[in-house]
Amino acid sequence: MSVAYLDEGKVLEHPLHFGVGAVIVMLLLAAYGISRSIKGPDSPLRNPHASVGVAILCLYTIQTFFGLSIQPSEFLKPAF
Repeated sequence: MSVAYLDEGKVLEHPLHFGVGAVIVMLLLAAYGISRSIKGPDSPLRNPHASVGVAILCLYTIQTFFGLSIQPSEFLKPAF
């Protein structure tokens, strides 16, 4: 967020990319909180922790494609 602000001064120029990134940050914090609450191998919090982890991985994939659409086209061409 700070890089976008320093570069162009427009944090929300790409709101979908920003929104997905914000959700990823919230899920990472949730995964951290859940993991700190897991006590032992039979904890009922193991399944929610795994579900949050899968959601994070899926959102990373989506975020990558949103980020690629932001890049100028000359960065996406092969260098050779």
